[in-house]
Amino acid sequence: MFAFRTCIIGHPIKELLTLSRNVHNLHSLVTGFVALLPFVVFAIFLVWKRPALDASDMLAILASALYLVLWFNAGYVSEARIFVPFMFALSSVAAKVIGSYTRMEPTHVIEMK
Repeated sequence: MFAFRTCIIGHPIKELLTLSRNVHNLHSLVTGFVALLPFVVFAIFLVWKRPALDASDMLAILASALYLVLWFNAGYVSEARIFVPFMFALSSVAAKVIGSYTRMEPTHVIEMK
C-alpha cells in the first residue's frame, strides 16, 4: 500500500493506521483541510440545493467519500496529492452541477416601441 514502508518478517509494521497522527497533528489537519476546502463547500452546496445527479456523478462522489475515509485512517492527511485523482473527478461534477445553477435567465423583458 505504501511504497516507503518495508516489512521485515517477524516485526510488526508500526503506524499502519495513522488516525491518531492525523488527529493530533495540527499541521497535518490544516494542510488537508486547505486542500479539501473547495470540496467541503461543494458538499454543503449539494446538501443545500439537492440537485439531480447522474449515475456517474453519484459514483464519483461515492468513490471520493469512501477513499477519503481510507485516506484519513491509513494515509497522511498532509499528503493531499494522494487525493488528486478524486479531486479531478469531483471538479468535473462540481463544474457540471454549479454550471447548471449559474445560467443567466432574463429577469425582465424590455419592450421596444
